[in-house]
Amino acid sequence: MKKYLLYILLFFLLVTVVDVTVGKSLDYCLNHLKGGEYHSLQYAMKETKADILVFGSSRAINHYVPKVIEDSLGMTCYNCGFHAQGIIFQYGRLLIY
Repeated sequence: MKKYLLYILLFFLLVTVVDVTVGKSLDYCLNHLKGGEYHSLQYAMKETKADILVFGSSRAINHYVPKVIEDSLGMTCYNCGFHAQGIIFQYGRLLIY
């Protein structure tokens, strides 16, 4: 009986170690991206200091050009749009800013 309890304990210990290791590795990779949509998402949430933020789904990404907004208003602008995400996702991001 004690032998089975030891095996069960070792199994859960192994699963925990693997879970933490994989989680930390993926978190590191996500935070050190150099390009793509997820880099844009991380940059918008952590580093941008723009005066104007454009929120929305793929329509915001494809139809609003930050450079045009910057030139016409004289303020900095960043497009925070993200493909296939609706108002609930964008509202959560707004609360983070």
